[in-house]
Amino acid sequence: MDTTASRPHPVVLAEYDCWGLLAQEDIARVAWASTEGVAIVPVNYVVADGALWFRTQPDTALARQCAAGRVAVEVDHVDRQDGSAWSVVVTGTAERVPGPQTPGRVVDLDIWPSGRRNLFIRVTPADVTGRRIWRRAGAPPPEGYRPPDVPLGERTNPVPNPHRSGSFVPSVQGPSARSPSPGSQHPR
Repeated sequence: MDTTASRPHPVVLAEYDCWGLLAQEDIARVAWASTEGVAIVPVNYVVADGALWFRTQPDTALARQCAAGRVAVEVDHVDRQDGSAWSVVVTGTAERVPGPQTPGRVVDLDIWPSGRRNLFIRVTPADVTGRRIWRRAGAPPPEGYRPPDVPLGERTNPVPNPHRSGSFVPSVQGPSARSPSPGSQHPR
């Protein structure tokens, strides 16, 4: 029996929705092309000032790549309870940022691995794409989910992305980018 015909197609997410989902997670995978092939490293990250930020040690391959190198950052989430999943990929340029020019939430970022992570990295996005999928055709979307065709005027506090003309990111207030603003249209 072929069950693929009854499975739902992925929904392509608007960039605004991608940023909202990115702000809800804290683990990402950073990928880049190296002389040995593709390299992928997990990192703790935060969304701030229209970019993705993370910290690393200065003597790593990741740190070397982040001297104005191109990277792809992938974040995903699977909710086994409601049978949904999403994935967001940010491609852009990774650059080292001196500590005094780093937003406070990056300095306060909770890093899981031990050791000093005193090199601050900003990934300035060139492209932000995402997809959402549900396991079963006809399954209801999570409570609060709004499709990507909702006009920006109906969303919660969209602000211009300082790194990309004509692009918007969610307005995030307070000490943590992971706390959606009150009335946010994004699912948890």
